[in-house]
Amino acid sequence: MINVANIKRDNDNQAFFRADELIPYMINGILDHDLLFDKHAENILHSVISNFDPDMALLCCANIGKIIYEFESSTDCDFSFMIDFCERLIAYYRPICALEESNPCEREVRLISALAQIIEDIEDLCDNLEMTKIALDMYSPESSEIIGIMLVHLQSHLLIVEQLLEQRQSNYSFARPAAEENGGDDYLIEEITNLQVKDNIIPFPCMNMNKA
Repeated sequence: MINVANIKRDNDNQAFFRADELIPYMINGILDHDLLFDKHAENILHSVISNFDPDMALLCCANIGKIIYEFESSTDCDFSFMIDFCERLIAYYRPICALEESNPCEREVRLISALAQIIEDIEDLCDNLEMTKIALDMYSPESSEIIGIMLVHLQSHLLIVEQLLEQRQSNYSFARPAAEENGGDDYLIEEITNLQVKDNIIPFPCMNMNKA
């Protein structure tokens, strides 16, 4: 049996790989009992998901939700609402997240413009996950625990993105002249993405840092 804690984060520029392949691979291995789900594995999931940008976190959690559905669909519970929603999220956010590798600047612009949509999608995904977690508490403690980890970080991302959107909406009108003097929309993007939420245990990472 492979210890999942041995999987290293050896490249800070591979957030898309982690969200779309590595973490889903880990979850698949855990639910298939090929990987150990111990405290080290939990810490890896907490660390990686918390360091994602919000679009990347949505993609990762949608991939995890899809895997959980595939493993738990044989139970007496109907999780069709989960798979339909996760597949929609994957179809929408995967192309945006994939720009991390091919066109990071374009991804930043699209991420900023999608803040309102991200808030709505995080709220809906959390609702779906909470219902699924309740149903799985008695059937699959491991799946339920994994969902609990996702909920912690999605809710933190939600608070941060709400703050970002509020800051953008309240500051845009008077920030526009400063933006024009300092390089146009790039200046606004830098100001918005550098905003951090005080007293939040998971700070929103600057997108140009590609932390994950």
